[in-house]
Amino acid sequence: MKIFLRPISLLAAFAALLAPLAGRAETVSALGRIVPAGGVIDVLAAGGDVVEAVLVREGDWVEAGAPLARLRSLPLSLARIEQAKAETAANLATIAGEIALARERVAAAEAETKIADDRLRRIADLKGNAIIAPDKIEERQLLRNESAVRLAAAREALGRVQRSEEVARRLGAVRLTEYQGLLAERDPRAPVKARVLKILTQPGASTNAGVLFKLGDTTKIHVIAEIYEADALKIKPGQQATVSSPALPKKFPGTVAAMGVMILRNHLQSLDPNAANNTRVIEATLAMADREPLERLVFLPVDVTIEL
Repeated sequence: MKIFLRPISLLAAFAALLAPLAGRAETVSALGRIVPAGGVIDVLAAGGDVVEAVLVREGDWVEAGAPLARLRSLPLSLARIEQAKAETAANLATIAGEIALARERVAAAEAETKIADDRLRRIADLKGNAIIAPDKIEERQLLRNESAVRLAAAREALGRVQRSEEVARRLGAVRLTEYQGLLAERDPRAPVKARVLKILTQPGASTNAGVLFKLGDTTKIHVIAEIYEADALKIKPGQQATVSSPALPKKFPGTVAAMGVMILRNHLQSLDPNAANNTRVIEATLAMADREPLERLVFLPVDVTIEL
């Protein structure tokens, strides 16, 4: 029995080879890194200090304002604040006493002026009476003028003391703000509710090294993809993406949430020896549908595929 094979043209063979690719969507590939949705927050402290205790562990969740470490200079900073408050309170108490005394003097001068006005009015009503000497009216007018001058002086003195109270209050507030700013530098705390991603210090270490803690809110996870400049205009918010890595158990879905507007040098480098490792890129932010296990792999380099 003979079997005859129908010859297949080269064009038909090529078409058959491309058939599986015909329905495949066009994609853009990029390198990316896993980050918390709000980014990574560096917590620093002023130089020239020493860490006495670290109050958190890596992986802990901390509330906004929670202390992260205790520095050696903290008691001195707290004492300065209390001293500033006490000195301001003492100054204001002294000025309050001066204001009370000045008000008493104003009240006395007002009473004296009222009496002088009444005496002048009574004698003025009798003006023209033969028994009232003209110089008597002039005398009471002079007394009334003198009392008015003393009243004006008392009121001016009260105003000066009241203004000095406002100045003392403002100076005290400025000084307190200055010391509180110094305290913030000597009292590292969490600026927002976040997770402790990395501890870069230890008891006995100097604060001159810079960053003490790295924090991030991992309740939402993003991937920052570095898109080659040639593909920058192809990427738009809403496009679907896939994230993969040998370190991940599967591929994870994501959505393009935002596109950058500035061309940068790439931070991530491919392991492919044939790939260019010094390229211009634009950053695309992908919102990831899954947190676990991505939240435990912050900064993990990943491969990103975006469907156009």
